[in-house]
Amino acid sequence: MRTTTLALACLPWVLACGTAERPGPLDAGTRDQGLMQPIDAGLGDAGAPPDAEPEPQTCAPQDLLPFEPVGRLSEGRESHVVAQLERRLLLLGGWSAQGATRSIDHNDGTNLDQWPRAAQMLPSIREHHGLTVHSAAICIVGGDDGRTISDEVLCADRTSSDEISGDWTPAEPLPAPRTGHETVQVGDFVFVIGGVDEIQGPSKDTVFRARIGANGQPSGWTQARALPVPLTFGAAAASGQQLYYASGVDGRSALSGVLSASVGPDGALTAWQQVQELPDYRIGATATVFGQHLWLIAGMGQAGPQPTVWAWPIGADGSLGARIEGPALPEARFGHATLAVQGGLLLVGGWASTRAPPTATVMHAPCP
Repeated sequence: MRTTTLALACLPWVLACGTAERPGPLDAGTRDQGLMQPIDAGLGDAGAPPDAEPEPQTCAPQDLLPFEPVGRLSEGRESHVVAQLERRLLLLGGWSAQGATRSIDHNDGTNLDQWPRAAQMLPSIREHHGLTVHSAAICIVGGDDGRTISDEVLCADRTSSDEISGDWTPAEPLPAPRTGHETVQVGDFVFVIGGVDEIQGPSKDTVFRARIGANGQPSGWTQARALPVPLTFGAAAASGQQLYYASGVDGRSALSGVLSASVGPDGALTAWQQVQELPDYRIGATATVFGQHLWLIAGMGQAGPQPTVWAWPIGADGSLGARIEGPALPEARFGHATLAVQGGLLLVGGWASTRAPPTATVMHAPCP
């Protein structure tokens, strides 16, 4: 596997980075795990949920129209998640210029310009958390409040196709606290991949698995096949029975590749394999499956935040074809959320710079 030695710079959540200085759960160590390359840039939390909108058509990167601003959040936000119900979109938690938050913004899913503050709130402050979306409930998984890492799984029942209850019920907790992890659904199974369990602690290689019941809540947590190296703040997605995990960091070493594992009928994972190399690592990027392609959008690279849009065609067996460049974002991003809506890709919030507060901008790139 090809690795590249990079120059050193600053890591948000660990070292001061201009006005973006903040505490957080990132390892400040100096591991090198063979698959990894030394890094020097800041991290975000992908935090994107699995796509709720089926996309049978093909959308090749050359067909995707450029990302353009279409709306604004109630305030700048990063390290959040966005849940897609039937039409309505919910932005849950994250970090703003005022700190980690329990607020929820929402959008009706018709016009993407308005994202007012919802009456409901999360039961506690949460950032770098995961998300599951089921017809019966949505759940937030793990995360932190800037100082303490949680093992909680908190679920809100869906009172209709586009509404959730204001009451959040504790479900079976994770086997251990996690933040900076990736949460991915494959059928009735949910996987919690990597992350850390203590502030400024080392990244973990563990993968937790649970089955989502008829009530929409995960239960029966157990350990699945571990990652080949410990990783945090990568980007993960699923297509069919195939899991993908791109980049990620452990201390000052980063993975510049895409890992993949297959999910069996009982939820068991095959061994993780590196299936693609990246020209540069992307920390705090987002991974989304849309239009029969795996998309890796923006993130921190060796030169800082990047606007890149990369895609790989997904074969019938889950294999990935050659990487294709898509239209770049109008400005760099990391710590954002993405998902497939309205026949295109939606990008919500994130950081454009390590020296500025998170942005409130919402962008959309349609695929004709």
